[in-house]
Amino acid sequence: MNIFSNGKNQSIIDILNDKDERLKQQRDLLFNNQNDILICIKLNIPGPIKHNKAIQQIFTLGTNHLLKLLKQSGIVVKQEIYWHKDVGDTGFILLNTNDKNKIKRLTIDLEDYELYGRLFDVDVVYYSDNNVKSVSRTELNLPVRKCLLCERPAKECARSRKHSVQELQTKINELYGKMFN
Repeated sequence: MNIFSNGKNQSIIDILNDKDERLKQQRDLLFNNQNDILICIKLNIPGPIKHNKAIQQIFTLGTNHLLKLLKQSGIVVKQEIYWHKDVGDTGFILLNTNDKNKIKRLTIDLEDYELYGRLFDVDVVYYSDNNVKSVSRTELNLPVRKCLLCERPAKECARSRKHSVQELQTKINELYGKMFN
């Protein structure tokens, strides 16, 4: 099965506009909840197709897993907002806590230890000094994310375009088959 066989092609303009909307949503949520932590969850989907039923299934599976991890850790979810748009799925999960490092470690559990985790981009953001800031892995002395296809740092492979869109999509199709078949 090729999960990229249907969906609406997205341009770089569509993706950049969505990023602006996402950042505005983060700012608005955190400005009104300055003592809370916000998780912003997205998928790393290569190529022009960013959303369809199969891709949304992956998003829902990972999001539900993250919500389960939060509940098991006693973290109170204050608000959830989900966008299911042609440019991709996005979740905003506002948490009634200020323990940003604990939350980042939970999100890393999803990103690094689940079969589908490398497809996820989970940011932990908070409000400080009149700005929205995010928690990085390096702040916690943790290794950077690894590439979906090799063990090199993901950002390095993405920047150099080491792997083709086709190679990445083939791997995602394989993962999808393992998750849902």
